Amino acid sequence: MNKTSKLKRRCYTCPIVTGMKLALLFTTMAILFFTTDSISQTAETQVHKGAANSEPAAYEIPSTLSAYKILPSELLESKYHRVFDEVPTYGFTNRFTISSPFGQFEAYGIDMLKIRVNEIYALARLSEMKKTKTFGDAAKKASLSPIKGAWGLVSNPVDTVSGLPKGMWRFMSRVGKVVTGERSDVEDSKAKELIGFSPIKRKYAFKLGVDVYTSNKVLQKELNSVCWAAFAGGAGVKLLTIPLQGTAGIIVKGSSLVHKSNKILLDYAPEEIGELNRKLLEKIGVEDWAINLFLRNSYFSPRHQTIIVQSLMEMKTTKNRGNLIKQAINAECEEDAFLFQRIAEMLHGFNNYVKPISEMVYVRKIVAGYAADQTMVVVIPADRVYWTERVDIGSDAVKRLDFGDLPIRRTELWVTGGLTPVARQQLETKGIIIKEQIGDWLDTK
Repeated sequence: MNKTSKLKRRCYTCPIVTGMKLALLFTTMAILFFTTDSISQTAETQVHKGAANSEPAAYEIPSTLSAYKILPSELLESKYHRVFDEVPTYGFTNRFTISSPFGQFEAYGIDMLKIRVNEIYALARLSEMKKTKTFGDAAKKASLSPIKGAWGLVSNPVDTVSGLPKGMWRFMSRVGKVVTGERSDVEDSKAKELIGFSPIKRKYAFKLGVDVYTSNKVLQKELNSVCWAAFAGGAGVKLLTIPLQGTAGIIVKGSSLVHKSNKILLDYAPEEIGELNRKLLEKIGVEDWAINLFLRNSYFSPRHQTIIVQSLMEMKTTKNRGNLIKQAINAECEEDAFLFQRIAEMLHGFNNYVKPISEMVYVRKIVAGYAADQTMVVVIPADRVYWTERVDIGSDAVKRLDFGDLPIRRTELWVTGGLTPVARQQLETKGIIIKEQIGDWLDTK
């Protein structure tokens, strides 16, 4: 195990206190003009007079919100889940707690909430699959199958991979990549790939509308259980064709860009995806050192990386696309990786459906887009932007941005969620153009 693997600790399994810390980190990176100290919170919404401007403004303090007031009904509750009403707000990211028959889950931000609810629906469908006669027959055959011993490959991947036969088996390029590559703890073992289990699992995840590389350990366990019966029991994808009563559908829509990326994830093993992404980044002109650090950062799953790379590839006329990769290598948890994925999607959406971005420029810890008409677009994955002293000071800093040969005549702020009325009014007073609910807008593209 290398140093990166030893130090790796995914946010999904962290306790609540650690999760709060990561939420703060997420917010710090998302809001480009923030400093790194902690964000004040209170259980009640309050205002006070600030002195950042010559004319004092009423600053807001983020409050604990009610899920029943801020969420649509399909996200709030269903037959399979319920979101706790109390929603703490960490600056600009809400922390949701979800109860379900399959356990309790946490989600930082509404985008991740959609993903977790969708995973719960997938768990419900997998649970129903396991009650069918088709699954029962497949599970029985799997227990009697000559390849049942292959489960030992999964249990002891290091021993079995090191003992792979040489000759034609070793000669095949895919096997060579699988054997020598490194995988994170949310990717299947190399042994599973080699015996043919992982391709089946990717098909099930694709049809269920979930990420096969999810950090949701409950879903990973159930996917493995069903897919092993399907693989070793010879059922293949038959379980996916069984009409099941009462199970919910897919709630995460996703853009055409995301669907394209999901198809790549379906068709290729992680090592192949890594090689594909490497070649595409080289084609873009990203330096080798940045590519290596990006692809080796274990907090980026193959899905995070693929969506980011595909976003950049489709921004064909944009200069310095590698700047986003150079910022992304600093991700320190899964939430950071997801943040950079959303930034890439948002810049891609602006470029493809609003106006071309001529160049990506550094702005603190993230990047912004600069258009030929001298528009600067700053994209922020955030649930709710409040009018605070930091936003006040930060927005002033944004208005004073000076890139020398890139004059700025128009500044736009794109937010996946929304702003409070006060925040919107104050930012518009400074001449910043506000675009809200970009997350929903992206899903239609």
